[in-house]
Amino acid sequence: MYPARNRLRHETEVKEVLMKGSSRSGKFVRAKIAKNAEGRTLVTVVVSKKTEKTAVGRNRIKRRVREVLREAITKKAISGKSVVILVNPAAKLAKFQEIREDVLRTLGYTQV
Repeated sequence: MYPARNRLRHETEVKEVLMKGSSRSGKFVRAKIAKNAEGRTLVTVVVSKKTEKTAVGRNRIKRRVREVLREAITKKAISGKSVVILVNPAAKLAKFQEIREDVLRTLGYTQV
């Protein structure tokens, strides 16, 4: 889990990133990225009920993606930006290493 200071918490902030951010797509995730005024990295993960019906499954996917985001924040792969990660249905069958590589590649971090 990434630190609380790096979380996008409010629905209005998430909607703003979704509306104004640039989009990057991978096999398992789509990222919306926008610069923020605070100058620090803010992230959130969205897994819809269309992706996974059960809360257990949605939370499992979120935990995996959050761990990759924690790693990306510590490696400074994303800095000074607000990022919303939207998870595709294919992620529920993917292994952690596949998700890790896809998320880092989608965020533009080349040293996977």
